[in-house]
Amino acid sequence: MTVLRAATLGVIVVLAACTSAGSEDATGSPTADASVAPTPSAIELPCDDAIDTDADLPVSFTVVADAVALPTSHSADRALQTSHREDSPAPNYFAKTGLAVGPDVAFTIQVDAPAQTAQLGWGSPADFAPAMTTEGCTGNGWTVFAGGFLVDEPRCVEITVRTDGAEETAQIGVGAPCEGQQPPPEPTDP
Repeated sequence: MTVLRAATLGVIVVLAACTSAGSEDATGSPTADASVAPTPSAIELPCDDAIDTDADLPVSFTVVADAVALPTSHSADRALQTSHREDSPAPNYFAKTGLAVGPDVAFTIQVDAPAQTAQLGWGSPADFAPAMTTEGCTGNGWTVFAGGFLVDEPRCVEITVRTDGAEETAQIGVGAPCEGQQPPPEPTDP
């Protein structure tokens, strides 16, 4: 990998970390974008909300069901760091991470936990729900989105990714490590 490509991937990860946690209703709960008509259990991931495209993935990302890539417990040495939103009802711990989507693959990604304990969301702004779906994003490389996970307490979250031809589960350390991972890095002083 060239130095320029490594620098580009570093910028993508930083951009994913710098996005907001999404919109909220009057109670502080994450909401779906009113312009997207979500199904009862999944919201649509708008391909136009991508922050970048790239041919290569960060080393800490694992491809799941040949459709998406995330920092799973198999590829990320440490769990994702969370920030606690004290003024918000559960789930109120947010972990920022990018989502890379393969070209032209329709999929659904969901957390395998009750909505009160874990949600996921990517886009601009990131809207959160138990599941997201897309009919596929066109392109030649990975389409990258900013967003992450909301949990009621730091935990190892299991996700399932489904496509027409595959179904695969993976674990993501969200504020707490999954088996084989280290705890998230300690926050640094600004």
